[in-house]
Amino acid sequence: MGLAVTCAGPALAGPDDQPKSPALDAAAVKAKLVGNTLVGNFGVYWSVLEAHADPGGALKLHIFTKGAIENDDRRETGKWWLDGAKICIKTVNIDFGSSDCFAVHDDAGTVRLVYTACTAVSSNNCKTGRVGFEGKIVTGDAVK
Repeated sequence: MGLAVTCAGPALAGPDDQPKSPALDAAAVKAKLVGNTLVGNFGVYWSVLEAHADPGGALKLHIFTKGAIENDDRRETGKWWLDGAKICIKTVNIDFGSSDCFAVHDDAGTVRLVYTACTAVSSNNCKTGRVGFEGKIVTGDAVK
């Protein structure tokens, strides 16, 4: 079992979308994400995303973006890990193998992943303090 993420939508999260709760601690992040699926919006273009993080650190992703001219439907692998209370991911192909770390917030069932300090190995989407994912948790692995 592991983390899985599913997402959908248009542009960047606005200031009203910022978390209203404090970031979860490491134990709460692990309990909430590992073995489950997040369903919601991800990235600059609010793509649909499913991501499953198994307990051994493997990450599999399914990303779908519906565009005006064409759709983008990709599958990806990578790895995930905890850095203190942050969940970090590294992809293989998407964003050229970048790594991003997120603080995890749970606002009455709405889970938000917020980019933490961006570095030279961060994705182009990374902006410290930006909401990178917003959605709900579904039990189990729902990556299709």
